[in-house]
Amino acid sequence: MGLEADILARTPVLYWPLDDATGPAAVDASGNSHHGVYGGPFMTHQYGVEPGTYAAQFSIGGKVTCTGMPQPAAAPFTVVWYASINSNGLGGLQPILLHRDTAQPRGWQWSWNSNGTMQLSTYSAGGAFASSTSFNQNNWVQWWHSYALVYNGASAFTLWCDAAVKGSYTVTGGMSTILSTDPFGVQAGGPAVFAHIAYYDKVLGSADITAIGMYRYDWPFGPMVNAVWPNPPAGTGTAYLSPSDPIVIEQQANTADIRRAVIRDYSAPPPGPIT
Repeated sequence: MGLEADILARTPVLYWPLDDATGPAAVDASGNSHHGVYGGPFMTHQYGVEPGTYAAQFSIGGKVTCTGMPQPAAAPFTVVWYASINSNGLGGLQPILLHRDTAQPRGWQWSWNSNGTMQLSTYSAGGAFASSTSFNQNNWVQWWHSYALVYNGASAFTLWCDAAVKGSYTVTGGMSTILSTDPFGVQAGGPAVFAHIAYYDKVLGSADITAIGMYRYDWPFGPMVNAVWPNPPAGTGTAYLSPSDPIVIEQQANTADIRRAVIRDYSAPPPGPIT
């Protein structure tokens, strides 16, 4: 079907492909008009999850947010997304996905630490830290990985990476006080590329998460195939694949992957300014 079709087939209430030609709007492809707003340092038209697709790259302070995104306190939800994160040398800086008020923290946030672990944290309505837990990722940095966060509507979270369960987490307090007006989005604490962020107002099962989360294996290149991850430029740029880029093939690549690596098509991004 293709990644976008698989995401839409499961009827998200918000879906940001993050393949926008420019800012400031991050278009909601679900049809529900939950458009996001880019902010801080970002760059559109970066390497996407699949050949010929695009994503948004962020450095520290880059973000996409959507105010008024509904999240009833006692209702289940699932968030799925793809990210390629450069955690090397970041120290405590973390790219995060969140549904919370950053001025007065409440709700939840997901972060990726430089030591290779994912952390999920929750906050009460008054801004007090409620609880958190960490999960090992044990995957290559700077390569695309798929993620899913499932909340059962009561107190339990399940975190997935690359279509595999990484752990579960029972909240000890705070979830019942989340307000539906708090912003949902991405706020980067370090260099990262995000794409295909989708929010569902229901629990997605294993088959659905696997179908959405397996597409990175169809594209054996990281979004930044060079050895050194460049900082996102503040202005214009043309950071797309060219014949001078080295070919990088995943160790688990099959014959079809290798064939695509050798005969891949090079094409410029669609017309339009890069912000």
